[in-house]
Amino acid sequence: MDRGIETLAKVASVREEYRRELCPYLPGHLAKCRPKDVPQRAEKVLVAVDGENKEAFIEVVEKRMGDMKPSQERRLRRVLREAEGR
Repeated sequence: MDRGIETLAKVASVREEYRRELCPYLPGHLAKCRPKDVPQRAEKVLVAVDGENKEAFIEVVEKRMGDMKPSQERRLRRVLREAEGR
């Protein structure tokens, strides 16, 4: 699953038409996956985040923060800082 999400995110980052198709799925996956998988998958999805889908991505990650251990929360905060800069 990790490699699949990484591949979809990389494909979405290549072309706008791919991004339009895949970006609704990627935050949805983050919203549903196991808490222990969220930090790693959020890091992988980050390559596909741009100005159009940034808000949806940030919203999902912030909602999942309550489920995280302190170390996982630090990783997600780094991801959020990078996403906000896009």
